[in-house]
Amino acid sequence: MRLRDLYRDRAVWLYGLITAVFFYRPLTTGTFFFRDYYGFFYPKKVLLASALKAGTFPLWDPFTNGGRPFLATPSSAALHPANLLYAILPPLVASNWLLVLHVFFCAVAAYWLARVAGMTRIAAFVCGVAFAFAGATLSCANFFGLLSLPWIPLTIGLTHRALREGRSLVPAALAAAMPVFGSMFEIVAMLFATLLIWLMAMRDIRARTRAAAFAIVLAGAAGLSLVIALPATSVIEQASRSEKRSWESFSKWSTHPRRLPELIVPQWFGPTDTLDDRDYRGRQWESSGFPLILSIYLGAPLLILAAIAAPRHRALAALALLAILLSLGRYLPGFRLIYDYVPVVTIFRYPQKAFLLMLLPVALLAGFTVNRVARTRDAALLAAMVTIDLLAAGYRVNAYAPRALFDEPPLAAMVRDAAGPLRFYSAPRPVVVRAPENHVRWLAQSQIETLADGTAATFGIPVAFNVDIDLLAPREMAALTRQLRRASWPQAKPLLDAAGVRVFLTRDTVRLPDVVEIARIENLHLYLNHGAYAARFEGPCAGRARIVRRELNSARYEVDAPCNGRVVFSENHYDGWRALVDGNEVPHTRALRAFTAVAVPKGRHVIDRRYFPPRLIAGAIGTLLTALALLILATERRRLAGWSGAVSAPQ
Repeated sequence: MRLRDLYRDRAVWLYGLITAVFFYRPLTTGTFFFRDYYGFFYPKKVLLASALKAGTFPLWDPFTNGGRPFLATPSSAALHPANLLYAILPPLVASNWLLVLHVFFCAVAAYWLARVAGMTRIAAFVCGVAFAFAGATLSCANFFGLLSLPWIPLTIGLTHRALREGRSLVPAALAAAMPVFGSMFEIVAMLFATLLIWLMAMRDIRARTRAAAFAIVLAGAAGLSLVIALPATSVIEQASRSEKRSWESFSKWSTHPRRLPELIVPQWFGPTDTLDDRDYRGRQWESSGFPLILSIYLGAPLLILAAIAAPRHRALAALALLAILLSLGRYLPGFRLIYDYVPVVTIFRYPQKAFLLMLLPVALLAGFTVNRVARTRDAALLAAMVTIDLLAAGYRVNAYAPRALFDEPPLAAMVRDAAGPLRFYSAPRPVVVRAPENHVRWLAQSQIETLADGTAATFGIPVAFNVDIDLLAPREMAALTRQLRRASWPQAKPLLDAAGVRVFLTRDTVRLPDVVEIARIENLHLYLNHGAYAARFEGPCAGRARIVRRELNSARYEVDAPCNGRVVFSENHYDGWRALVDGNEVPHTRALRAFTAVAVPKGRHVIDRRYFPPRLIAGAIGTLLTALALLILATERRRLAGWSGAVSAPQ
């Protein structure tokens, strides 16, 4: 079955109808918002959308963690092709539509793989529904994992078709690279693990041919992704993630065995969309009192169908079982040995994500069972049972809110005006929510209205000392953030000054020099810190430095230096920044542990600072050379293999 013929298939149109009805709220007047969506990912999409519409591209993110790379930071997914939608639509509309469309793409990609593997339309339809509407897939919406999931079945299908029909492996390599651009390295590992199992099971193809195919797809994907992977290595080297994580951090969000009944009983531990956390009975077994993967539901109909096919397709069944075992994390005997003796795995986070590895094997196994049903009516009945069961159980996986949730609150304009080109800090505080109903949207609304943690970045307010969610904040800045949260306000004041925190919000009453209260919002105090600076002259004499202009990827300063000295900037010391004093490049040096400085001679000067990601040019050249090599490979594909034979499925 050819990809370009999919638009003619009635199953694809049915997927579109089901998806549109199931997600009518985020497609119309509602929005996704839960957890990382509103506090971390959506602010980055707002930054990207505003930059694209202004005709530029963000290389640096000045709004998060006191400043950090944007293009080269994996969690930004800055180079994902789907981001073009942000240049056309409002960011909230684009964000919602992209997530919904990727659920649809999951269904279509899994359906196409099943058809390529020889299944009937009805059996393939079951495969697509199972992959797209399983609980773990729907759970990916709040951390944007959906951008990477469809490429797993698509890569496998393209590789399978290449082996069977003598086609080029180049499309498979291109598809395999896309999860890297979607910033989900765990899904990249899952993709190649699944591809390896699939190829190992194709025993009627020569082992050398299968090995060559795997190597070509792997090498092609790695080469094509160099434009993001190489700059990302620089980010990781300078981030807290470069340090070996503790066992507790590595095994966070492991799945307790008591939760496994949720595979067949939706919301086994209770709902995840309520405001009262006591409603979720599994909080005592979750690392943060709440699950990372909101639902692991597959349903009895789907699992029974998968179990029937398991003896005939042992490789897929073993992969699904392995995924369940890995998801147990710290609760799996011997799991600690992985942490102790396989250091590379510590770059992956949260064992619960392993549930994503079992989605495609279970979907395919169920499809194989339906494929063996002789009567069309019986197969259609099984497909209807699986579809209705998954849709009914999945309806409450994602919570929604009106789009007005992301309207700018009055506090944002006040902070932005007071902070100017400097930064804002929202001190940690107990969350007290007054809500008219027991729904988690009111927690998000309370956090957004009070600009808690990093939410101020949504409204164009640079933030410092916010939580390092993805462990990719500059290492020293992350350390200072931890130090600040343990410090008293007199101890914190020098840190706030050095980071350029002009405005901060706290429940505490603060009485310090150069700090004045400018507003009170219920039990919160908003303070203006006159001691904060964007740049400061240091030397044996009293000089002056001020910021003249700040853009996304650059800034300009003016300095009046009565003597030789240095200018200290309230910017993170980070590889990739260049400084030009009156047009002459000078080196940066580290200052005040996390920040940066340049030396200046006596006189008046203009300092221009510009950021360009390290290794980006090398990565782009690597990607272009790989693309050229793959293009040559595509034109010579007939010489590389003589693959033919009937379509067969992994055993």
